Amino acid sequence: MSLPQVVIVGRPNVGKSSLMNWLARKRISIVDPTAGVTRDRVTYLMQAGERYFELVDTGGIGIVDSDDLSADIERQIQAGLEQADLILFVVDAQAGVVPLDHEVARRLRPLGKRVLLVVNKTPPSFDPDQVRARVAQAYNCEVAAVLPHSDEMMILASSGIFVLRYPDHPLTVLYREVAARLVA
Repeated sequence: MSLPQVVIVGRPNVGKSSLMNWLARKRISIVDPTAGVTRDRVTYLMQAGERYFELVDTGGIGIVDSDDLSADIERQIQAGLEQADLILFVVDAQAGVVPLDHEVARRLRPLGKRVLLVVNKTPPSFDPDQVRARVAQAYNCEVAAVLPHSDEMMILASSGIFVLRYPDHPLTVLYREVAARLVA
């Protein structure tokens, strides 16, 4: 029996690799402001209670790669989507709703897979409830988490001290949601 797979997708530079590292509680994926650093699927074995699953980071959907690897990156993303039991669709609150995000959403809908929308890079001045409502309306789907854009989170994740120690933190809530969806 194969392990369930939770696949992280989105357009380039929305924070997919950061989310992978935060959830894994260690630095697994390379995080860089340059688009296209993640090209292959990166996997990590996770445990939620008694349940194990693979967390999968992917390259950015719609990347235009200077090394002409766009088709290869796209094949890796598609393979991840086909094998996914649950998809975490990551968008960037600072950038707002952009056409490529809508294209990603259109690509995910016909798959018939469970999708949780994660709003990343939310500035402290944004009201999480307003962000949740606007994004849910824009993409016509459930918002699983509104994550702050925080240097503190990056430091916690990279040092191995993880925010899951805090039961009300948005990442803790997302982690519990992922575990619940895998069991459901």
